[in-house]
Amino acid sequence: MFRLGAALLRPVARGALARRVPSFAIVPRMAVRNAASPAMAMVGGAVKVAAAPAAGTASKAVGYWLMGCGGMVASMIVIGGATRITRSGLAMVDWRPQGGLPPISDAEWEEEFAKYQDFPEYKRGTGAKNIEEFKPIYYLEWGHRMWGRLIGVVFAVPGLYFAARGRIPRHIQPRLVGLFGLGGLQGLVGWWMVKSGLDEALLEEHAHEFSTKETRVSPYRLAAHLGTAFVTYAGLVWTGLEMLEARAAPAVAGAAATLSREAVAHLGAVRRAGLVASSLVGVTVLSGAFVAGNDAGLAYNSWPEMGYDMQGENVYVPEGMMAMEPAWRNLFENTATVQFDHRNLAYATTAAVLTLAAVARRDPALWATLPQSARTALYAALGMTGVQVSLGIGTLLSYVPEGLAIAHQGGSVALFTICLTLMQSLSSARRAQAGAALKHAGSVKAALKAAAV
Repeated sequence: MFRLGAALLRPVARGALARRVPSFAIVPRMAVRNAASPAMAMVGGAVKVAAAPAAGTASKAVGYWLMGCGGMVASMIVIGGATRITRSGLAMVDWRPQGGLPPISDAEWEEEFAKYQDFPEYKRGTGAKNIEEFKPIYYLEWGHRMWGRLIGVVFAVPGLYFAARGRIPRHIQPRLVGLFGLGGLQGLVGWWMVKSGLDEALLEEHAHEFSTKETRVSPYRLAAHLGTAFVTYAGLVWTGLEMLEARAAPAVAGAAATLSREAVAHLGAVRRAGLVASSLVGVTVLSGAFVAGNDAGLAYNSWPEMGYDMQGENVYVPEGMMAMEPAWRNLFENTATVQFDHRNLAYATTAAVLTLAAVARRDPALWATLPQSARTALYAALGMTGVQVSLGIGTLLSYVPEGLAIAHQGGSVALFTICLTLMQSLSSARRAQAGAALKHAGSVKAALKAAAV
């Protein structure tokens, strides 16, 4: 069957790749998943190239809408960081799905403050002492919650409109439903996190000799809340970029059809290095949630060493890193271990980004074959990595001032965004490998094998 398909396709392969097959549509899994996408199908024992999708299926407006929602989620992450660093997250002690207005009259403020006084943060003396101190933290937490509800509206209402008009491609519809569900889950996880700081029993459960005396939420729940936000953000940005870049698919396919074997291999190597770097960025971001959740940034405020030993000598591996039982708890609750891990993950991320740049730039001729957007994103990743490391060191050395800590949180979003952009630009590597295999081997079977790698 493959031989017959190859024999029929070979006379027109070059023309089809250059003129008719945008986005390397020979990948069969894409054809199965998206009936609106260009695809290759076996019809009567022959290979048939499906027509390109109509222009309306790759709506530019849908792409901008998704990117706008992603921008709102990014700002939500930064606001959440501000809420955490200013200790505003426990100011609202109840949760209503529909939300509501903040207190307006003096009587309403008195009532809300009286509720707050019944919970551990006030009773332990680690929160607001009076109404004047209470109002700013309440407003910040209220704004954080209401911004999340607004994101839901901005996602749902235009989404229903685009769906009714048939402007959302079939293959991303389940993805958008999943993203909407993630948004709702994010609100539930947020309240689940807050409850851990309102319950005296839960606070005692996470208290130990290595923890600070501040009233704070569970670091595990904080990490879950941040992780869910980043997953939602990644889904929105990736899908938005996919929609916007669909317009350039024919040009990309035509250019990739002319790639040499060396260029195709180079593109694949850069993509793999980019995946390693991007994954490390994500893991480092998540480890930062445990730093924040344990107030670990308020300890070991020196760099590059981590404090001193009993003889007053600088140490880089502090004592007591495995003092907790069971041992796994040290990774998530021990102040020394949590900060040590975050530092070293940052070093590993920096090394991975530098390695990515070295792989991409190793040959000027091969570097020039990468998409322009990928080259731009790689330079941005190098610069933003330096900025983010500097912000982290500065935050640590200055004992976590609010401004620097919030900027560090924002820097993590910026670096993560650049990595998403880079990987989206390089996502054609798998399809390029399939296209190059067809060009050089003249075999549909070779192309399908390359696409599955």
